[in-house]
Amino acid sequence: MSGINPEAVYLWRTNYRNFAEINYATSAAEFLAALSPELPQEGHIALKPNVTWGIDADTGIIVHPEFIGGLMDGLVQRGVGTDRLVAIEGNMPLTEAGTPTWTAAGYTAMAERRGARLAHVDEDEVVQAPSPGAAIFDLLPLAATIAEAALLINVPIAKCHNLSLTTLSIKNMMGMVIEPSRHFCHYQEIDDPVRESLWDLNGRGISFHEERFCHKLSDLATAVKALPGKKLHVVSGILGRDGTAFATGNNYLLNMIAASENPVHLDTVVTFLMGIDPLKTPYLNIAAERGLGSNRVEEVEVLDLRRERRLPLEELERSVHQPSFVPMVRTSLGYRSRFRADGTLVPWALDNINQRRQASGLAPVPVE
Repeated sequence: MSGINPEAVYLWRTNYRNFAEINYATSAAEFLAALSPELPQEGHIALKPNVTWGIDADTGIIVHPEFIGGLMDGLVQRGVGTDRLVAIEGNMPLTEAGTPTWTAAGYTAMAERRGARLAHVDEDEVVQAPSPGAAIFDLLPLAATIAEAALLINVPIAKCHNLSLTTLSIKNMMGMVIEPSRHFCHYQEIDDPVRESLWDLNGRGISFHEERFCHKLSDLATAVKALPGKKLHVVSGILGRDGTAFATGNNYLLNMIAASENPVHLDTVVTFLMGIDPLKTPYLNIAAERGLGSNRVEEVEVLDLRRERRLPLEELERSVHQPSFVPMVRTSLGYRSRFRADGTLVPWALDNINQRRQASGLAPVPVE
């Protein structure tokens, strides 16, 4: 993209004082105008938000439809026809009341107002996308609307997750994968050869299952990077949420939008600004080890779009949210932080790990 450093992270600050003030559409459009990415002259532009649950967007659990609408407005202002715009997501069951996820989440009305299209990953044609240097998935079945996009804009919300700690641009790509390969969090057929060791602890202090999950994310990020079209990752971080990524958690004003062509660098910076150490975040450690980018925030160039200058580390450190976001996981003792008081990481699915250790005559891993 002309004028954009593909390894840098671009930060756009907003100044809302409370949730009620937020104008997602205006902020997203202003951000896109300031970023001014080079846009393809033909072909469709696919926007992939995090909308895996048919729930009110103000909960902070999903990307607000008006944030996607604002990005669409910004694209139209730069000459892109609405017939070229499509928002696409996977894992979209009906709500308990029988309402489609798109409708319950406010996306149907948003798209109709703009004349844009909505698509469902699992109703799409399949493209088998190779993942160069894969650890687990040599090929990943991606939706053709995503794989063949002239520009793919991957749009997560800034929030925590019980397994990945933060669910940002890399994990949001899971929604691009066709069923049944999508659910990296769970046991999959591809795990059969190592089934008996999935709940063993490895040298990182996490389970083999959690480590494989992280490698699956890196395989996916590599496959998406290798797609022929342009890619841009944009974190909707005006509002952020901690907790489990679902119903358990708190919303905070982060007052930022962040973007990069490198999802590892983007997730590293946003994770840091959420108050979570990227060096203690397993999926970022593994992505860095595999050469996809650095998860050392001091090694990532961060540019302030409003002031058009590089942000020094000291200034980023002053911008870290207080209180820190707390990723939560459910255990037999109830919901607990993924971090102990001494800052060490609690392995995901600790009950499964300790059941395995008990069967092997080993001491349990403490939760606190």
